[in-house]
Amino acid sequence: MDLSTSLFWAVLISGVALDRAVKWFEVSGMAVGQSIEAIPQVLNFTYVQNRGVGFGLFEGALWLPILMCVIVFVATAYAFARLRPMPYLVALGLGLLCAGAIGNLIDRIFFGYVVDIFDLTFIRFPVFNVADSMVTIACIILVFWLLSKSGDAVER
Repeated sequence: MDLSTSLFWAVLISGVALDRAVKWFEVSGMAVGQSIEAIPQVLNFTYVQNRGVGFGLFEGALWLPILMCVIVFVATAYAFARLRPMPYLVALGLGLLCAGAIGNLIDRIFFGYVVDIFDLTFIRFPVFNVADSMVTIACIILVFWLLSKSGDAVER
């Protein structure tokens, strides 16, 4: 196994473990709707059960997020097959993307909702979790990589 593949698996496994650990801590120690101030006027830990997708959209449509996860897995498998050798940035991005998708998929399958915790109090923003953060960071990394590659293609 090459280093980029090892990086992908290390990020995926540790990302899912971190997401599960944070959610377990929250569910075992907080009541739904309970909020604990972590950093005054910046961050609260608030237990929310999100039955939709991002920003609470499509509430109750359990099949849509599951379909989105399947699409992520198919796209990742395609990238693994096509991008050899895989750049480390892509391995990192894909590992984070899959870890986030798996973390929220586990919630949807076992609970019927996603457990959210991070509540930014200095702006008006939906409560989110570790898995959501990994997906967001992955998208930024992969878009950055794609833009840097498209610039190379234009120069050739």
